[in-house]
Formats: sequence, C-alpha cells, structure tokens
Amino acid sequence: MLQYPPRTASESLPVLEFFRESFQEQISACQNGRVRLCVPQLQHLYQRLPGMAFHFKPEVFLQTGGTTEFLCPDTSFELRSSEVCVMPRGVPHGEVAKAGSHPFENIVICLYNKTVTIHVAHEGPDKQPLASNIFFFKSEYFQDFVHLLNRSTALYHTPLCASKTGVKGILMAFFSLLLNMLESDLEDSNPESQRVHQCQWMIRNQLNNPELSVQWLADNLDCTANYLSKIFHDEVEEKITAYITRKRLSNTIDLLGTTTLSVKEISFACGFRDPNYFSRVFKQNMNSTPQEYRHKLLLENQKPEKRPKVVYADHEENHFGFDQDNHLISGV
Repeated sequence: MLQYPPRTASESLPVLEFFRESFQEQISACQNGRVRLCVPQLQHLYQRLPGMAFHFKPEVFLQTGGTTEFLCPDTSFELRSSEVCVMPRGVPHGEVAKAGSHPFENIVICLYNKTVTIHVAHEGPDKQPLASNIFFFKSEYFQDFVHLLNRSTALYHTPLCASKTGVKGILMAFFSLLLNMLESDLEDSNPESQRVHQCQWMIRNQLNNPELSVQWLADNLDCTANYLSKIFHDEVEEKITAYITRKRLSNTIDLLGTTTLSVKEISFACGFRDPNYFSRVFKQNMNSTPQEYRHKLLLENQKPEKRPKVVYADHEENHFGFDQDNHLISGV
C-alpha cells in the first residue's frame, strides 16, 4: 500500500478504518436490499466537453457527507449521503461539492495502471471536490474490479426483470473484494515511491489533456523535471514520455475494439493534438494503421476458441453437447 501525502502507520489507520466501515455498510445495504445506486446513461461517450472529464475505466463514488451534484451532457443528478454512484467509463461528467447539514465528503475509488486508488474528497475552491488521503493498492483483484463495474453499468439500464438483483450482487462482490484488499495489503514504501505513484495518478487524470508533459507534472508535484524523470525511471524503468504515450495508445486500442468512434474522435479523446500525428505514432508502435488494427481486432473476435470447451481424462470436446435430435451442437 502506498499513499499520498506520506503518512505514518498511526496516521493512516483511522482513514483505512473509515474505508472499511464505509465498505461494510454498503455490503450490508446490498444484503438487506437498501443500497441506493446511481448510474448515468451511457451517452456522449469519450467526448471532450467543457467543464467535464471522462475516464477510460469506471469509477465509484460513495457519498459520506453533504451531496455531490454530477453534471452530465444531457442531465444532472445529486448523490446524497450513503448513496453510491458508479460512473461508467467514457461518460463525460463534472462534479459540484455541496455541504448540507454535514460538510461535503465522499470516498472515490479509481482504477488505473493495475492500481486501485482510493481517496477522500472534501470541498475545495469554487465548490470543486478536492482529493486528500490518497491510497494506492497494487491488487490481484484489479481486473475483477474493472469487469464487475463494467457489468454493473451495462445491467443497470436494461429492462430485464433480474437486472436490479444482479447489480446489487455485483456491487456486494465489489465492496467485499475491496475489504479483502484493504486487509491483505500491508506493504510499506518510501517517499520517492509515493511521489512516483502520485505522478502516475496525475497522468491517469490528465491523460486526455494535450498539455500533459514532464514539466507540467513536475510543476504540479513541486519538484524539478529532472528529479521527477530520474525517480520515475528508477521506479518504473520507463521514461515518463514513453509511459504517457504507451498509456494513451492502450486507451486507443481499447476504443478501437469496443466503440464505433472514428479514428479522429479517438485521437482527440486520448489526448493527441493531431489525428495525423496519432496515426504515425500508432503505426510506429503497432506496425499497422489504426484502421488496419481495428479490422484485425474484428477478425480476431470472430475466430472460434482454439482450446476445447471441455477436457476429460481421455478426450476433449469442441462442442456444446447434443440437441433433441441427438445432433452435435457445435461452437460458432
């Protein structure tokens, strides 16, 4: 476990206990059918809009005081105390912190770079949420978290009768795994590692910002660009510029395979100033143009699995069984 700013174990313990209690309350709410969940519609995906931001992986907001007003392109809604918001990947949104009978406060869970980030937010200048007590967890559950949240956002807006029950079950699994992660992660780290992880966290939040650079990061982390470059390379074994490019390309690959956005739209969404420059960088790194890569992904998705469906002690089967006429039901 890493954190920013660095704190002693005794200073961290109350915050971690606050996380545990909040997650346990949500598990109990799911079990008792009292969970209150908000999930915005999957609209205007990956569009860069004034006053709003989007992420390439889902986020979770757990309101613990006051309210958060979420501003989406076509709607707005308020998240009240004890309510949960799952913000789907790619949905542009803005946030306004509002105090009520209690000061504004929420817990935010972010997923990026195989790292689970949990922080507490309080009201900052101009009613904007301000992150503090940021904790970073390298967890074996990372992909599980991503898949669970993606599935919950897909189910939430479907009319199927069992959807709501499914979403509650997914949410309970999500918070249960978070509890397991908190209890099992006892790793300590030095201040330089803390700064590197803060740098990675800032890159995640600014990845679609064309102004993102080593100097921009250094200015915001209150250190020199040379110092930041050195400790980042020592920790990650990669230059910051190469890291940013690789992460941006990773997001473009995801969008090429999962959306129908044009190459131009994808380039802007991922922080490239010029679609032509993006295409050159993509080809240099992937040995194909974005259009060729999208076609390749389409062909790959259409291929049948190479491995058998089931393996017995003495044979394997590549079909689903037999129909009512005793004919093999083959895979597609």
